[in-house]
Amino acid sequence: MTKLTIVFAPVRREGELVLERQGNSLIANGAAYDLAVLAAEESDSPGEGWVQSVRLTEAGLEATVLLPHGADAPEAVRFPQPVTVEVDGEIAVPG
Repeated sequence: MTKLTIVFAPVRREGELVLERQGNSLIANGAAYDLAVLAAEESDSPGEGWVQSVRLTEAGLEATVLLPHGADAPEAVRFPQPVTVEVDGEIAVPG
């Protein structure tokens, strides 16, 4: 299975983010994104939604995903570290 690195892009927005990986698909709040297809399209903008960009790197796939947070979000949410995912299942998001 391809290694997936998720880079979070914090955004001041109410709500929460639930992420799950299924193979090369990333499911964000119920919306499925085929990351392999998006990376092959070499587009920095896969459309409206949670996934902002996808690219293929030497290490695997890298996806930039919006991370909503409230006004009093902790520093770990406002300045999140990337997450590496190598298995299918739910993905822990900062906060």
